[in-house]
Amino acid sequence: MTFISKSLQLAGTAVFCAMAATGHAGPVTLTFGSQLTGAALGQANGTELPAESLIRFGYFTIPLEQVAAGLNDLSLLNSNFIQLAATRIGYFGGSTVLDDTGSVVSVEETTSPYEEAPGLFGHTLSYDPEALGLMAMRYYLWVVDAPELSGATQHGLFSDADWVSPSFSTETYDVSTVSPVDPMDLFAADRGPELSSVPGMGPLNKLRLLDLTPVPEPQLPLLLLTAATALGLRRRRAHSLDS
Repeated sequence: MTFISKSLQLAGTAVFCAMAATGHAGPVTLTFGSQLTGAALGQANGTELPAESLIRFGYFTIPLEQVAAGLNDLSLLNSNFIQLAATRIGYFGGSTVLDDTGSVVSVEETTSPYEEAPGLFGHTLSYDPEALGLMAMRYYLWVVDAPELSGATQHGLFSDADWVSPSFSTETYDVSTVSPVDPMDLFAADRGPELSSVPGMGPLNKLRLLDLTPVPEPQLPLLLLTAATALGLRRRRAHSLDS
């Protein structure tokens, strides 16, 4: 299989920056993925993210600051995430087409993943951001370590500050452009030191473990003790007033 050259990412950067404020009006074909050097995804233990792990592309209805503060609250994130397309680790060449209402017209995906490309993926979304009112929307890649969000024990969120309003009729958003140190980007993962097994792909971007420990509910004896204490204090106050 052929991966996109890093040079393609750099070509036209100056033009992109000049047009980013206004974006491209009309239909867009947007490729999102981890296909460039530095984009490979891994698990928290340093192994590569297995095939079939879920990738979601879309946007949040809450500000970036709230997304960053709620990284361990899957319920908060999921309830405020609008998914435009989805794919899985190991899949390349698939596509999602949306109509001008945001409804899915078609989804095409390869029948099985490329097992020789662990931690990598690529998918194309065709839509009209202007028709959907998304010309100023910031986009995110949300990655989990399971085929479904409900089975996730780890996740990662990636958003480049430039992933706002595609500037051309064809665009590429790749994990490799998201910086771990740029405060304008969201890089909710850990980079390296473990390397991808795919030659030239560099260090893994490792997902982070979720804190799935349930919050313990108060035990019945504790509740009774608390109630009894409150009742005793109330009676004591009433007695003091009477005297």
